[in-house]
Amino acid sequence: MNLIGTVFPDLGNLSFLIILDISHNSFGGQFPKEICRLHQLKLISITYNEFFGEIPEALGDLSQLQYLYLGANKFSDFIPQSIGNLHRLKALKIGQNNMSDPIPQGVSNMSSLEYLDLSSNYFS
Repeated sequence: MNLIGTVFPDLGNLSFLIILDISHNSFGGQFPKEICRLHQLKLISITYNEFFGEIPEALGDLSQLQYLYLGANKFSDFIPQSIGNLHRLKALKIGQNNMSDPIPQGVSNMSSLEYLDLSSNYFS
């Protein structure tokens, strides 16, 4: 939809939201931490935007999450350890960012994971 700007924190008030897909826009700024309050989410897709900075540790609290697409943004630093708490996660796409540091050990314990994309980053 070619939307530009930042995602309003009020998005975190949509407590019954199951799917959040704001991909292929020009949203920027930090990842809205308020999204981590949406405990019913099964899918988050924010690919192809301009989010930067860290991926929030609280993302690991979304126990219902099955699909997490964060690729093609400008995230940097590291993948939070809490990602390993997402036991229902089937797909994790973090490719095409500026991530570094080691990949958290918890990723290897995600028994439901069927798709993993960590390409085009700077992991050590």
